[in-house]
Amino acid sequence: MKNLIKKSITILLISTFGLAAYAADEEVSPSDLSFSAGVKLWNSQWQASYGPYPYNSNTKPVAIYTIAGRYKDFSLSLSSLAKTTYDLSIDYQNNTTIFPSDRSEWDVNFSYFLHPNLSASIGYKNLKFFQNTKINGPVIGLSGFAPMNDNFGIYGSLGIGWLETKTISQKYNTNYELGEVGLAYSFDKKPSFVKGLTATVGYRFQKLTANKTHETSNGGKHDSRDTTSGLTIGLIGSF
Repeated sequence: MKNLIKKSITILLISTFGLAAYAADEEVSPSDLSFSAGVKLWNSQWQASYGPYPYNSNTKPVAIYTIAGRYKDFSLSLSSLAKTTYDLSIDYQNNTTIFPSDRSEWDVNFSYFLHPNLSASIGYKNLKFFQNTKINGPVIGLSGFAPMNDNFGIYGSLGIGWLETKTISQKYNTNYELGEVGLAYSFDKKPSFVKGLTATVGYRFQKLTANKTHETSNGGKHDSRDTTSGLTIGLIGSF
């Protein structure tokens, strides 16, 4: 996974520097080219059902880092959910067992702005948890912003994906769903080195459904479900 992250970062940097070089050669208006970076704290809870027994975690803040480069209506971005250890509990035969599990994620997305406040994206998502479980594949999404006045606005994003879950010995088709909605505030006063500075407060959920992973008592198959959700606060700057 580290090699994939390094490759993705390299692609993003090459692309953004390429955009900058192209802009310089073509004497593009500064307004056509921009960059942004931000961090979001997600007070997340991890809940899952693998087989007949549900897992539940403590609520824990996790950081999501994002960098992006935009040229006119096109944008390339990379986001990473920092590696976090959750304490998962499972009830088995009236006994509760708690065990720690690491979880990390990263995404690369290419977006096109259909409207100044609405963009569509296609990308690639990668997750890892339980030491030997890896989930990755293509995703698509929509992101929008509705201004309320000069400073406040409502933002939202939706995403779906067709991923593959890989364990030590098995592979499963996995459906992916993402949703986030919240309130954004753009600061009038900001450091001189940034073009814009925006704070956000919202709610985010992410759901994974691995298809037909376990046998039922009647000989059929049931799905495994994995949901992470919670409140978010964020800060993003544009340059």
